[in-house]
Amino acid sequence: MATVPTTGATVAKLLSEVVLVECANPNCSRHGSRWTAAELLVGAAEPDPRPSWDKQFMDIAVITARRATCDRSHVGCVVVVDNRIVSTGYNGAFHGAEHCDDVGHLMIKGKCARTVHAEMNVVADAARRGVSIDGATVYLTREPCAMCLKLLVAAGVVRVVVAEVIKPSYLPEIELFAAAGNVDLCILP
Repeated sequence: MATVPTTGATVAKLLSEVVLVECANPNCSRHGSRWTAAELLVGAAEPDPRPSWDKQFMDIAVITARRATCDRSHVGCVVVVDNRIVSTGYNGAFHGAEHCDDVGHLMIKGKCARTVHAEMNVVADAARRGVSIDGATVYLTREPCAMCLKLLVAAGVVRVVVAEVIKPSYLPEIELFAAAGNVDLCILP
């Protein structure tokens, strides 16, 4: 049986030719955008050395999630204005507080009260530094809760890109608030 040599370039070429998914949200400005296997894999050999802006910022959100300090969920968030990152955040204790990873969870009504969601952390970080996020795009590694989406809308965010939906039961409320706030919600399949 003959083997086919698989160099990095060959693998990258194969990955770039396989279309895996399209944005399934008909209300998203990127509806129908195609994502190849290479574009979906953080750290994969890119067939094109210049990833799309969406790919680049989502990769950064995925890496940011690794800094989460509450092991119940690792969520990363990146806020972008005019293709420039203005804030990043992850879920964990608020600025200056002890982390769940260090002292354990503070469970109240089945939720960790010590943890601040990634979206709340980016808004707080931007406010603390005097940076406007009006007109921003937010990249999230998972869907926001309704309260976080309302916070993002109130802060002036106009587009939210979500990599993964873990709790589909959140979607009806999220879609309602996004529409009411005139936010372009793009949920990657």
